[in-house]
Amino acid sequence: MTLQKLANAVIRVNDVSEAVDFNVNIFGLNEMAREGDKVYLGCGLDNDYDLVVTPGGTGISQLAYQVMNEDELKMYKRRIEELGIKVDEYTDAEPGHPKKISFLLPATNADIRMDLVTVANQKSYYNPASTPHRSLTGAGPQDLDHLGIKVADGKKFLDFVSATMDFKASDIFMPAPDVYAAVWSRSREYHHDLAFFGSSSCDETLDHIAWRFEGIEHMKRALDMMAPHGLRLEFGIGRHEVGANLFAYFWANGNRYELSAEMPRVTDDNSEPMIWDDITKSMTSWRQIMPESFRKGS
Repeated sequence: MTLQKLANAVIRVNDVSEAVDFNVNIFGLNEMAREGDKVYLGCGLDNDYDLVVTPGGTGISQLAYQVMNEDELKMYKRRIEELGIKVDEYTDAEPGHPKKISFLLPATNADIRMDLVTVANQKSYYNPASTPHRSLTGAGPQDLDHLGIKVADGKKFLDFVSATMDFKASDIFMPAPDVYAAVWSRSREYHHDLAFFGSSSCDETLDHIAWRFEGIEHMKRALDMMAPHGLRLEFGIGRHEVGANLFAYFWANGNRYELSAEMPRVTDDNSEPMIWDDITKSMTSWRQIMPESFRKGS
């Protein structure tokens, strides 16, 4: 039993109208639903949403992964509760999610909830050439790719997601013995879909939200398209040394976005993680200088 894929993230913004305008009309997501103060947005690869924007500052308040069925939800609930963590169960709590469990992630400085959800009409695979709702306007990401969140204790957080949901570390930035300052972890075969970075600040929950693009040409077109709308690139285009994916980072509505492409697969699932002792060397294989602002999140 394994998690199927990263499903969505709930991001706080200062102005929901501005955030929806950017994400729909410039970034190229689709508005799929509204419930209360939440707006549900999707890339269009499937019938599920990828991003929820809600008022209340900046940062991430919730993330979700898909599971196959209710039996797997029960298994994960049991594992999490065995560690003394309260797990809530819901039916039809969110659009397109018949069942879910929800719990507070441990080892964080601020409350971040994680959901495990079943998805209505889940397909066995997705054809990128036959997407039901993908927008042909805006930057046009294919799908939500991965998340980078801020945590209080990287080692404890890794132990938790490994023990309960079988995440594995692909790379670890360890500036001193047993100091897990940054971890790039995977739920399945891609190098990372959940990265976490140590922070002592209760004001920081999100490092970045990353979106999957087809390749460097798609990324270039997306940046060209966003440039007339005030785009200011923070870092990139480049290729990470950790993970080897292509990247380009910028800020939108108070949160850092990443355009990502060419995320590699891990061929040996039993391999030990690579340990890094210099974060600047791990960030880019093209020897670009990582800006000081890149150490801060939202």
